[in-house]
Amino acid sequence: MPYQYQRTPFNTTQPVRMYQGCHGGTFNNQVILSARDIGFDGIQYGSQVFAVEGGTVVFIERNSNCFSKFISSTQFDQNNRVDRNNQPNPNCGQANEVIVRGADGYFTSYVHILPSSNLTVGSTVQVGTLLGTIDNSAITSGPHVHLARFRPNPNFDPNNPFASPYWQNGGTCNWTMFNVTGIDITPSNGWVLDQDSGRWYYYANGVRQTNRFISTNGTWYYVNNFGAYTGSFYYFDNTRQYYRLWWTPTQRWYRWNGSMWVLEE
Repeated sequence: MPYQYQRTPFNTTQPVRMYQGCHGGTFNNQVILSARDIGFDGIQYGSQVFAVEGGTVVFIERNSNCFSKFISSTQFDQNNRVDRNNQPNPNCGQANEVIVRGADGYFTSYVHILPSSNLTVGSTVQVGTLLGTIDNSAITSGPHVHLARFRPNPNFDPNNPFASPYWQNGGTCNWTMFNVTGIDITPSNGWVLDQDSGRWYYYANGVRQTNRFISTNGTWYYVNNFGAYTGSFYYFDNTRQYYRLWWTPTQRWYRWNGSMWVLEE
């Protein structure tokens, strides 16, 4: 299934919306698709941004010298960029941001925010921890969070972040977020393919099914405690006239003798 962030990066009663779908940033002259732009009705420069998952802060940029020039409190001129002293700086691109590495090893990037002074590289954050406030750093036309997801890089060193960068193994748009208008969540019923792992997950009435066989077109597929199809399945063999089970953990075939599965001879 697409990875589902359980909450948005905002504390607001206003509708949260996706302003722009899957797009990316440029890294070493390569565009990496991984991001969606998210905001809410009434969002302003200075609005607070909160962690959408727990993890460890592995990268902070709070000293950007590049800003899109204000037109109003909710609109910036992305083609008119200035430095922090309001002097023309047309070629800049670095944004203020926070990068958090989650328990699954993936990196979540929050861009166009001024990081909280309470955060440092190595800080542990929980879901809902204040990360910073919306700013107009780098190239932007209005206040929002450019939220991106990057694949694990076990060689990433927060103390030497550019030796093997967090983005080195690429990004993914294979993620969703609850309660955001414009972002599709996982279907309520049926199989969903996770594009990153290649695993299949099965949902019934919006609940991911675990530790059971799922019937599809006469074949029963086993999903494990994560809800992922494991490769194990059984079906009725018309030639042999009994049910056959392929059990992935043992890499063996079994047959149903009427009361139990026994190793196929």
